[in-house]
Amino acid sequence: VIATGDGYKLERWGKVVLLRPDPQVIWKSESDMQSHPELCAKYLRSSSGGGGWEYYKKICPAYVEEKNSELHKVEPYVYAQMTAGKDARKPGEAKNSWLTGTAAWNWYAITQFILGIKPAYTGLEVNPCIPADWKGYTVSRKFRGANYEIEVKNNGVMKGVKKLIVNGQEVAGNIIPMQPEGSNNKVEVIMG
Repeated sequence: VIATGDGYKLERWGKVVLLRPDPQVIWKSESDMQSHPELCAKYLRSSSGGGGWEYYKKICPAYVEEKNSELHKVEPYVYAQMTAGKDARKPGEAKNSWLTGTAAWNWYAITQFILGIKPAYTGLEVNPCIPADWKGYTVSRKFRGANYEIEVKNNGVMKGVKKLIVNGQEVAGNIIPMQPEGSNNKVEVIMG
């Protein structure tokens, strides 16, 4: 544990520093834990109960650029290989844009863990984890030779699939069954 206060606990798990709620922490914080230089993610409570981890905004080039545009010194749409830490001569300055595999890893994280569409043995698993205020999104996906047009509709929640409809037929669970190669498939996902 690094610090506590205001209903939150700042703690280190190996190389990862997290800020998460703790209902037993009822005292006032003596430091600004949200500005900790090594903070990797913060758990945000949802007004509907539960919550989600704020992670992507900390590394998304557009958000980083918005906060540090004069200092960052890389294109606003590009991941940098590194960003100088708090003890550097110019903290926040980024270097070596276009030389990193970060974009590919973030595509993987966004598509499979935020949008929540990932391959499974029997088909495509749909398990979105998005902000409650997103109304939804659409994804075109080719998987094992079949085409899928997936529309996700959000009822104000952050996670969970209430209903899955594939080509007009309701399917139990959250896995889109594998469809024949060359087929075009319409998928509707209702979160809840």
